[in-house]
Amino acid sequence: MTLREYLRLPSKELLEHLGRLVDRDRSLTVELVTCLAAVEARRLYRELGFASTYAYCISSFHMSGDMAFRRVHTAKAVLRFPQILPARADGRLHLTAVVLVASQLNRGNLESLIDAARHRTKPQILS
Repeated sequence: MTLREYLRLPSKELLEHLGRLVDRDRSLTVELVTCLAAVEARRLYRELGFASTYAYCISSFHMSGDMAFRRVHTAKAVLRFPQILPARADGRLHLTAVVLVASQLNRGNLESLIDAARHRTKPQILS
């Protein structure tokens, strides 16, 4: 849809469409992170001459450093704790939340940390 078409939509339809797009974005991000986790696990970036999955994403896909960092960091966390994926898919966790709690995760606190970060902003998680 073009901006002009969006501007013509009734408010209710526009907001409903936005909600559907957010859901699709979450699903696609989960799929992207899952694929990156497989690339990371197999160290495929080395075969392509890169020092890391992060460097590969920046060079090959022109991701910003921040975009690559959050996705690769989440992918590495997912390799250890795949339970992160459903929390990302349903919107309980955003990528920044995963990055903030990943270093503290262990089998004993996984669910409690996911719950503690659930629907929290970065400043809320940091406090």
